[in-house]
Amino acid sequence: KRGLTIKFCKNIGAYKKIIYSLRDYPHDIIITADDDVLYPAYWLKKLREAYQKEPRFIHCWSARLITQNEKGMMKPYGDWKWNPPKAYGPSNFLFPIGERGVLFPPHSLSEEVLKETVFMRLCPFNDDIWLKAMALLNHTKAKRLEWDFKNFPTISGTQQVSLWALNQLGRNDRCIEAVF
Repeated sequence: KRGLTIKFCKNIGAYKKIIYSLRDYPHDIIITADDDVLYPAYWLKKLREAYQKEPRFIHCWSARLITQNEKGMMKPYGDWKWNPPKAYGPSNFLFPIGERGVLFPPHSLSEEVLKETVFMRLCPFNDDIWLKAMALLNHTKAKRLEWDFKNFPTISGTQQVSLWALNQLGRNDRCIEAVF
């Protein structure tokens, strides 16, 4: 009655929250959120307002700033600054973090994004890396919301095994190297 549709899909890990929506609704805004986070009441409104103001960018609540070494190569993921002050974009160097929520405008990602055999081979555990690469291929910059950042709490008991913890063990750097 309220417009919610639940669809069952193949389990492709973290990708299942966006890939099927991109395929089924290619001309629509897609907003991702994690199911283990409690979001404030204004969460969706702020993403939508950012999109309405600047519809050509990917908007996110949280991002890392990709940093480079003296040779112009990307530093390891752990060296990228998390939500650095005054780094709001738009920028190709802002790396949206899906956990807090990301708004993807229609056609903001390369059509390559749907190639399941490729992303599952190159980067099976980190959709954020794949999505960033697909945004870059499509020349879409990211913007972080200019909002007093508050930590969105996770739901108790959901973090015994988390992708974040596993990806901190060097898996992110291996995925970045494979994808980029």
